Amino acid sequence: DSAGGGFFFTADDAEKLIARSKNPRDSAIPSGNSVHAMNLVRLGVMLDRSDYRAHAESIFKAFKSTVENSPSQFERLLCATDMYHDRVNEIVIAGDGAEGSTHALVRAVYAGFLPNKILLLAGDPGAGRTALAEDQFALLKGKKPVDGKPAAFVCENKVCKRPVTDAEALRKELGFR
Repeated sequence: DSAGGGFFFTADDAEKLIARSKNPRDSAIPSGNSVHAMNLVRLGVMLDRSDYRAHAESIFKAFKSTVENSPSQFERLLCATDMYHDRVNEIVIAGDGAEGSTHALVRAVYAGFLPNKILLLAGDPGAGRTALAEDQFALLKGKKPVDGKPAAFVCENKVCKRPVTDAEALRKELGFR
């Protein structure tokens, strides 16, 4: 909705209804607005697109007073809001997706709870799959294996720490035991 923010449940060219709803409330299934807001925030970071972040912000603003009155009904929308305002854990693993050592690095990322995480695989993703394009995903630029070994790059606001090639070192880098 370009005027009021948020997204309607139906397309504007769909069958005409008495009223078009834009339900922001989450239940067992997250609302479309919550899912869309989170996707816009994540894609904004991955693609370095401020316009996506601006669209996400319009969703937050559209439902601000409703969320303030009953926050427990907006769990996923609040998660998207948190990711928008807080730091994002940007992790790139550069390596062959079919290699066991690459899998070990991926498992290390999921070894504990890490909110606001974006994980991308740079390089050869494995047989039959397509590699993500470095020119499309800002987070992938310059991320390569180190000395022929898969490497993990832990970044925040596009600033990366030294790459690690060991799964245990990655767990420690992420604050896991």
